[in-house]
Amino acid sequence: MSRESLLVAAWRLNRTVPALIGFLLFLTLVALGVARLVIAPQLADLQATFLQQQEKYRQLRRNSDLIDTPQARYRQGESELETFLQAIPPSQDFPVMVSDLFEMAGQTGLDIANIGYDPKVLKDEPLLSYSLGFNVVGSYDQIKQFIFLIEHSARMIAIEELNLNTVQDQGTDKVALTLRLTTLFRMDGP
Repeated sequence: MSRESLLVAAWRLNRTVPALIGFLLFLTLVALGVARLVIAPQLADLQATFLQQQEKYRQLRRNSDLIDTPQARYRQGESELETFLQAIPPSQDFPVMVSDLFEMAGQTGLDIANIGYDPKVLKDEPLLSYSLGFNVVGSYDQIKQFIFLIEHSARMIAIEELNLNTVQDQGTDKVALTLRLTTLFRMDGP
């Protein structure tokens, strides 16, 4: 039997199977055509975009400061911490800082009678935290100017507590200021 007669015999016995095979063959050819004419160009564009983005990423990796990775953030944090620690003066500068406070008070016409302080060693850090407390009495403008000078001082001084009270004196517009400040100093030696 020849191949042609075999196909004719199969067609005569069952027309559904050869028709289904022919239809599936047709669908396969259509899918192949769509893949080559539509999907292949889109895939080529996506691959080109991917390769461009990959090259940009590699360039950023070469200059790791520009990429936002946990390692880059850690290095930046270490650098900022080192800068911060270098800005903290040694503990020998405490009298100079107290002198600066007296000078700021003098610039505003205020008088600090005495300053109480309480140094504390910070846990896990070679730093001393000084808590300073004092009172001054003056006009509201003098008090305001004094606080401004403290806030804009080159030293790292935090105002922890600030209390204002009017002075019950005859005919004066005086205000009593109670301040509690905190500042940091590096510890000397081990």
